[in-house]
Amino acid sequence: MGAFVDSNIIIEAFKKSGSEKASEILNFILKKGVICFTNIIVESEAVFHLITKSKGKLTLNELEDFLDFFEFLPLNNDIRTMFRKFVEKHKLKPNDAIILSTCKYYGVPYLVSLDSDFEKPCKEEGVELINSPEKLKEVLS
Repeated sequence: MGAFVDSNIIIEAFKKSGSEKASEILNFILKKGVICFTNIIVESEAVFHLITKSKGKLTLNELEDFLDFFEFLPLNNDIRTMFRKFVEKHKLKPNDAIILSTCKYYGVPYLVSLDSDFEKPCKEEGVELINSPEKLKEVLS
């Protein structure tokens, strides 16, 4: 199984007062050996929230070492075109539209995110949203 992991999972798992839900999801993914995908948008958001704003438990080097576990999917012109369409069609924030476009372009079947803005767009675009530890366990069984 391969899943794209949104920045909010990483940020909430490593924030000083982060989400237990995000930590549980991330730990479960790592234990089960799920192939995890990400892109530069997720890395940028994680660096901003955990390092630049100094709200994280990690140093920049530790965050980069952690992100080495992920397979980075490069952005391209096709994703750029799709992103614009998703901003208009689904009223997504630009970074969210890039994330969904990346999943769609590369055929990543699952998006792991706590962002409820993805619920309808994921369904319409054929990407399954995993937004809870229970949903993740259901998908993996």
